[in-house]
Amino acid sequence: MLPSHYRLRNKSDFARVLKNGKSKNSRFLSLRFIGNDYPFSRLGLLVSKKAFKKANQRNRIKRKLREALRANLSLIKPGQDLIFIARGGLEKNTLRETEAMIIFLLKEAGLAKENK
Repeated sequence: MLPSHYRLRNKSDFARVLKNGKSKNSRFLSLRFIGNDYPFSRLGLLVSKKAFKKANQRNRIKRKLREALRANLSLIKPGQDLIFIARGGLEKNTLRETEAMIIFLLKEAGLAKENK
């Protein structure tokens, strides 16, 4: 589970990121992001009923995404609000594939910290 100060919670924060944020896409995952005024990044997840009909599918995908993000939280540059949007087909990916997709999107967006 992500610590609560790393989570996007308000509807207005989600709306701001979705309306004004930039985006990067991969096959099964999209990333929307925008800067914030905090010394840390906040993360949100969107898993729609349209793409995943059953609640257990949506819950499993959210658990997988949360774990992948928690394990790679140190890679994310501070001062960003990010929303990861699940697309159809993500339920078939393993945790490692999901992590690789997240890292790819972060690097594409320029939000990954440089390795030293």
